[in-house]
Amino acid sequence: LVGRRLEIASVAALLRGQARLVTLVGAGGTGKTRVALAVAAELELEFTGGAVFVDLSPIDDPQLFLPTVAAALDIPADAVADQLASRNLLLVLDNLEQIVEAADDIGALLSGSPRLRMLATSRTPLRLAAEHEYPVQPLPVPRPGASTEELARNEAVQLFVTRAHAAGMELTAGEDIAALCRRLDGLPLALELAAARTKLLRPVDILDRIERDVSLL
Repeated sequence: LVGRRLEIASVAALLRGQARLVTLVGAGGTGKTRVALAVAAELELEFTGGAVFVDLSPIDDPQLFLPTVAAALDIPADAVADQLASRNLLLVLDNLEQIVEAADDIGALLSGSPRLRMLATSRTPLRLAAEHEYPVQPLPVPRPGASTEELARNEAVQLFVTRAHAAGMELTAGEDIAALCRRLDGLPLALELAAARTKLLRPVDILDRIERDVSLL
């Protein structure tokens, strides 16, 4: 994870406080899942039951919510409420926008499990009384004409360069990368996809092709 220190600290503070349910809300590709995983890693040892990640991306039927949670907890589907009632646990619910109709089930679990905390990711909020919405924005992008030092500190540029290095390309921060970050609006997923292309194309060539055909990514 590159950057996001403020987001991680803020969300962790909410869950350490009175928040029972925090929903990371943002457009696709903003890095909500990565932030959620980082928060869970920071808080895991503070819950006697640890943190459990529930991947909801494979389902689109809200009736499958509880069975999916049960599978993640490795318990029978009809025992979720009873099992969670007394557990001190952080439940991470990823990709909830596909089954927002499961909000009633989520509310029931929270009301029946006083020591349970939930951290959700979704493109839309759940509209529950217990919910604290936390918007996850794209990474800040460098301004045109930024100095080399500013580019090196910029999180969008750092992410692109880091992922390019992982792809085997030794790149340094420059205006071509800065322009590409601005064109991609600082979206982490788009930056990672573009960085993977550096095995075949220079950043300036990627930018040129995106201007002509965004489907390159």
